[in-house]
Amino acid sequence: MIINSIVLDDGRLNVTNEFDGALPEGWAWIDVERESDDEGSPGWFALLGIDELATHDAFNELDHPKFDDFGDHALLVLHGLRSNERVETYELDCFITQRALVTVHSGPSPAVHALRTAVMSHPALLAGGSGEVAARLADGVTRRILAIVDAFDLRVDGMIEQALVADRQLLNDVAAVRSDVSSLRRIVHPQRETLDLVRTSESELLTDLARRRFSDVFDVAQRTAYSLDTARSALAETVDAYRAAEARSATEVSKVLTIYAAVLLPLSLVVGFFGMNHPNLPTINSS
Repeated sequence: MIINSIVLDDGRLNVTNEFDGALPEGWAWIDVERESDDEGSPGWFALLGIDELATHDAFNELDHPKFDDFGDHALLVLHGLRSNERVETYELDCFITQRALVTVHSGPSPAVHALRTAVMSHPALLAGGSGEVAARLADGVTRRILAIVDAFDLRVDGMIEQALVADRQLLNDVAAVRSDVSSLRRIVHPQRETLDLVRTSESELLTDLARRRFSDVFDVAQRTAYSLDTARSALAETVDAYRAAEARSATEVSKVLTIYAAVLLPLSLVVGFFGMNHPNLPTINSS
């Protein structure tokens, strides 16, 4: 288990690789990168007053995107993409309290790493508190998914050219992209609904600025969901175009075969007629 703690106190950052549960005068962002062989959560989760069942789920279960408000703290579950080369999703659990933000994820999180790097250069990014930092994380996670979806759009455009020439490799490519699109749709649609719930939440843990940031993230999620639905429809239209091009190609082949048949069948008839062993055929004995 890897723990990275960033404490903001009077505008100064204190970065450590440990946390004992004692909160500073300011507030802290504690990031926990758990591994598959980790047994349970750190004991300081209880010291922060975080719900025991929610903690258990964060370390042991795979949850869909959701937002749970426990009053003095809240849990925001997001899903993000780990790599730009393939669709590999991961869960990011954000525990929001008045004086701390605790993030839990299995393996590295590109969104967490990007924000932590930005905070090192611009400590003011943490000044808004746990709610605003959680909104920044949600923004990074959602925009990363949108970038992948935009790449799908470009790939579908290339598939249309394959469809028009009835490229046999097209069906394999469509199946691969359709699988990726389905995987993303399973997390993007519930994540959009979760962000809609957060932006309209009346929780005292979220400032007005945090809600506005979550509203912006919701707009990105909305556009992402729409793009995924569009990509899904475009894939179906691409397959239809492939079938039409394949049928057109088969028609051209049939037309050529028909021409050959029209030329060869009369000749075959004549040859077959005069090639029969029959004494009464016309001109059979002519020299």
